[in-house]
This record gives sequence, C-alpha cells and structure tokens, in this order.
Amino acid sequence: MPEPQEDRGPVGPRPDAPRGAWRLVRGSVLLGLAWLLFGVVLTGLTLFALLTFRIGVRAYLHHIARFCARMVLLVAGVEVRVVNPERLAGRRTRLVAFNHASQLDLFVCGSFLPPYGTPMVKRELLWVPFLGLAFLAFKVVIVDRSDLGRAKRSLAGAARRLREERATVFIAPEGTRSRDGRLGPFKMGLFHLAAEAHAPIIPVVLRGARECQPMGTIIPHPGVVEVELLPEILTDDFGPHNLGEKRDELRALYLRVLGEREGRRSRH
Repeated sequence: MPEPQEDRGPVGPRPDAPRGAWRLVRGSVLLGLAWLLFGVVLTGLTLFALLTFRIGVRAYLHHIARFCARMVLLVAGVEVRVVNPERLAGRRTRLVAFNHASQLDLFVCGSFLPPYGTPMVKRELLWVPFLGLAFLAFKVVIVDRSDLGRAKRSLAGAARRLREERATVFIAPEGTRSRDGRLGPFKMGLFHLAAEAHAPIIPVVLRGARECQPMGTIIPHPGVVEVELLPEILTDDFGPHNLGEKRDELRALYLRVLGEREGRRSRH
C-alpha cells in the first residue's frame, strides 16, 4: 500500500482570494457567468447529440466533459493539479473510485475524464436542469437505487457496458457527499461492479475540493484542488466471499492516504 506522498504545495482556498462582501459580490457574478456559459454550451451540445440520435456520443463525451468542466473551474478560479495522470491514460475497462466531499467533485473529475469515460450517477440527478437531459443524451451510466432489484439490474447493465465499450466509470464508494468532510462509510456497489465486470479499480484521492466549496455553500472559493491517482487494484480475486473485506481494505487505504482516523477530521 502506498504511503502519503511528499507535500506538493498547499491545497484549498488561496490566501490572497477575496474575502467578505467583495467575495460574495465577485463570486455571485462569476458563478452566474459560469452557469450561464455552462448551460448554453451544454444545452447546445445536448441538442446536437439528440438530433443525431446519440450516434457516437460515447466517443466524444470526454472532450465535451473536459471542456465544460474546465470552463466552470476556470471562471470559478479553481485550479486542478493532477498527480500521476499517466495512470489514467488511454482507453480500457476500469473503475475510478474517488472520495466525495464537495459539489466541485463532478467538475474536477470531468476535467480529466479519459476516452470513453463516464460518471456513474444516481437516477435522482436526472431531474437537475441541464445536467439531467445531458446525462441521458450522452449515455451516462445511471444507477437506480430505489430498491434492491433495480439496483442489481443497474449494476449488471453497467458491468456489461464496461466490458463492451472498454469504458472507464467514475464512482464514489461513499454513495453521496460527506457532510463534515470526513471519509464516510463505503457502500458495496463499487465492489459488486468490479467483481462482475472483472475491472481493476484506480483509487483517486481529492484534496482541497471541500475547502474550496463545502457542503451547503453556493459560491466556491478560488483555490487549488489536488487529484492524486494511486496504483490500480486488481480485482481478479473479488468474489461474494470477500467483497466486504475488499471494501474495508480500500477504505483503510483512503483513511491512511488522507491522514484520517476513525472519528477524527481530515488534516487536509
């Protein structure tokens, strides 16, 4: 298991970022501009995908995701620093796990989406303006967690797409954003999907995203988010008998790399 790497510079809000009333005014204007640009661009691209009957959308989705995500982050003043990007190079079947503590996570992950990459999103997000229709138009992997039967069918469909498309699926093992910034319990969906698709897992550690935009806030702070790609985990030995153990091992790795302990807040 990898040790936490040496300090690569501060993450989170910039010390010289605007504060007080000026931050609210500046942030509101920039946020409005970002969402306006995002909405116009995404709506246009979504209509194009639908009018062309979604033919080939998976082949160019990563270009669209990178452009839209980087545009929003640029306007918000958030810099993304990727460590070990070569571990996500090329197109192949794999799962990318990431710790989820901020609304920025979707844009941060979208900014380095690889070819044939897609997030796994919960069905409830289909009702979000702009995003919901775009998720359908670009064939994003959607999981229905309303009951156990639908969840299993969603995972089976995702595993089939992983194998057939040689796709990369981004998934948050916690299932939802952390409310206090600490790493939450890991759900079993990632591990069932890994076992069924025989896909390796690349753990991705996000630092600074929550500090730039904590849970419940609307305006992000300009700053730096670090994305560290850890060595991939092979899943050839994943099976019904040990998935709980594999889940606990991965969560222990995240706790150690993040510098957290059970019951304590992260030091990052």
